[in-house]
Amino acid sequence: MVVGNRNLLLSFLFFLQLYAFAQQQITLPDVVILGDSIKSAPQYSGTTAQPVQLLHMELEIFPRWENHSVEGKAHVYAKPTFNPIDTLELNAQKFDLHKVAVVVGGSKENAAYTYNQQILKIALPKTYTKEDVVHVYIDYTANPDSIKNSGGTAVTDDKGFYFIDDTEEFEKHFWTQGETESNSAWFPTIDKPNQRFTHKIGITLDTAWKSLSNGELEFRTLNNDGTKTDYWVMDQPHAPYLVMVAGGNFDTIGSRWKNIPLHYYVEPKWAHMAPEFFKHTPEMLTFFSTTLGVDYPWQKYDQIVVRDYVSGAMENTTASVFAESMYKNYRSLADGTKESTIAHEIMHQWFGDYVTCKTWGDATLNEGFASFAEYMWEAYKYGTDEGELFLQTELKGYLRTYRNKGPLPLIRNEYESPDHMFDGYSYNKGGLTLYMLKTIVGDDAFYASLKKYLTTNAYSAVEIYDLRKAFEETTGQDLRWFFNQWFLQPGHPNLKVKTGFDRDKGVATLRVEQVQNTNEQPIFTLPVAVDVYTQLGVKRHFITITKQKQNFEFPVLSQPYLTKFDAQNYLIAEVEIEQTDANWLSQLGKSKSAVDRGLAIDYLIKNSNKNLLSTVAGIAMDDKFWNNQIKGLQTAELWDDVGKKKLKSTVKGLLNSTNNRVRAKAISVWANVYKEKDTKLYKENLDFISTQVNKAAFDALAFSDAKSALKIAQDSLQSENTAWLNMSASVIAQEGSIAEIEAAAELIKTKSVSLRFRFYIDLVNSLDRSVDVGKKCADILTIAAIEDENNGIRYYIPKLMAEKQAIMDEELKIITPAQAKINKEMIDYIKQKITQLESKK
Repeated sequence: MVVGNRNLLLSFLFFLQLYAFAQQQITLPDVVILGDSIKSAPQYSGTTAQPVQLLHMELEIFPRWENHSVEGKAHVYAKPTFNPIDTLELNAQKFDLHKVAVVVGGSKENAAYTYNQQILKIALPKTYTKEDVVHVYIDYTANPDSIKNSGGTAVTDDKGFYFIDDTEEFEKHFWTQGETESNSAWFPTIDKPNQRFTHKIGITLDTAWKSLSNGELEFRTLNNDGTKTDYWVMDQPHAPYLVMVAGGNFDTIGSRWKNIPLHYYVEPKWAHMAPEFFKHTPEMLTFFSTTLGVDYPWQKYDQIVVRDYVSGAMENTTASVFAESMYKNYRSLADGTKESTIAHEIMHQWFGDYVTCKTWGDATLNEGFASFAEYMWEAYKYGTDEGELFLQTELKGYLRTYRNKGPLPLIRNEYESPDHMFDGYSYNKGGLTLYMLKTIVGDDAFYASLKKYLTTNAYSAVEIYDLRKAFEETTGQDLRWFFNQWFLQPGHPNLKVKTGFDRDKGVATLRVEQVQNTNEQPIFTLPVAVDVYTQLGVKRHFITITKQKQNFEFPVLSQPYLTKFDAQNYLIAEVEIEQTDANWLSQLGKSKSAVDRGLAIDYLIKNSNKNLLSTVAGIAMDDKFWNNQIKGLQTAELWDDVGKKKLKSTVKGLLNSTNNRVRAKAISVWANVYKEKDTKLYKENLDFISTQVNKAAFDALAFSDAKSALKIAQDSLQSENTAWLNMSASVIAQEGSIAEIEAAAELIKTKSVSLRFRFYIDLVNSLDRSVDVGKKCADILTIAAIEDENNGIRYYIPKLMAEKQAIMDEELKIITPAQAKINKEMIDYIKQKITQLESKK
């Protein structure tokens, strides 16, 4: 692929982000003009007052498919917290109310009420004190489809209850999503995270279907109309947003962990794969229970995969929901499971469900721990290097959020919407902050503190001070400085670090300067380890940075090879290191940390001359860690002829790598850089158990033997394997005849939105193959831009075509006369098609 097409793909991904954003209701804040307007600010959102405590709910629901409504009959039990009440307020979104009553002595007495489609205020027949239990009954119909979408980035919709209709790929089913405050779209409650209650839910559905909810299935009744009602009992209190129900034609695969029942709910055609999807669940439960010192706290654990989910996954108590991306065949599973997501949701059963954030401003007390669990699992299961790479990736994710949102504290009581709390702060920075805390206090003290935090605050809502108290009582340390700095203050340090050697004094030198904007962020206190590498070995020193500029000296008997700042790689910081190329080479050659070696590779590749580039690439490809090998392979297009010749045997060796990512990249380099028409090799790798290796081999085969690749693509167009179908369509777009492209286009029309998008990208990239093929691709794209049912496809195709036209125009300066002739004719034709599309608006 030429650089222009690569840029086109990046543009498309950017367009997709814009499209996703454009689907949300957008309200622009007031603009400040000449001081006359007042800029809108996030509202203070402290802990929700709790004049009433929920106790218990008994609910029966009847999903009605014909109008996507939910008929419900709810008994709600509550009591005043302290002050007497004569009115009970409940959240209830878009209900049709049929009966509202107060139950007294077993009798339902109609109650006066007011209702504004959001809040139901029920007048009580007397004043209730904290010694009394209020019992109300509500007969209603919920209309979740009528709720105006105001979802965020983590959860993209907030209807609460979702009816998923039949398609060619799957049967209809339903599921719920309560976080943050959406469960009140299908049952009346006090929809705040600092409430807790038990419940019993009866779900009426087709007798052939399976249902799922929190807790245990207590009993089932068969009804005269061909339906059944499953009664699920949750006898341990939890927050309203964690309540869930689901139902459909699912297969269930049962297992056990200790005395805890485990079930995996999947579509029947995926039942044989379910044990593979969730195979690490028992080991994760053992690992987290043992490490935390608190056994899994609930009566069972179920995991269900649903379609068209509005998030990646959700940690409903005892019943986590996962998006359809969980469905993978063996080849896709070989490239990576959803282990980190599964670990994330399991950890939530302790942090989020057992102990819940008091307000959404404290969301990192849920999400930070769940993100930290992903690191825990990676390091435990796959080793230190994988754990450190995960942390580095999390840091990059946090920094992207920081650049977008600016410096914000982890705990924030001012936000426009609770959904805005689910970002790279609460997740990424939250988990990284816990890793820093673990490094500072030590592993034993860290997990002992977490055990105290969990046991002290079981079944309750917490805030950051509860976590600090647990750590201080366990360790005996004053940790106010850490919690204030990392949880309550904004931002992170931006450090300039310079290392050196003073021969006369016999010391390694280190200069650290904090260069962050101190008008917005504090000067940080940073305890860090520094490793000094000399001929005598490695000596670790511990220093504490407390000032904007500080100098440190470390006695040495010889000139150090390397002075490694933050030797534990634990700081949440942007760090610019000034050291010699010799120091960087020592870091590459001597560090035991794969991440440190990777940082050295990054620096040397960016700053080295071409002669050194191939040397660094060779060292990187010989590294024992896969990610560093890929760093070396990624530089292949920059190697000169001498470098290519020198490194050819190294690349050839990586063609047999057991790491799928490395093997796939090596195949791409072998075909695209070395131009090896190794048809036999590429065909052999089409049978390799890895989708990404197959994709690389397919692309390489199209270069090596287009006829064979096209034949395989044609034979695979009817494949039920989405990845193979995508690869086949791509090859046909790149290499196929007009008739073959037309046939593929007709087939792709019937496939998923994502498959159609990808195929149309391939057609855009093929606009300059030849005039005849280019015009046919443009015709197909134009029809899709007019007729496709998806708004995004219709919106973006003309933009992608215009982007390709601009690239082709720019290439006129550097391409051959023959290709320039094609480009000129196609540029005019693309302009005509774009004009045609504009006239259709």
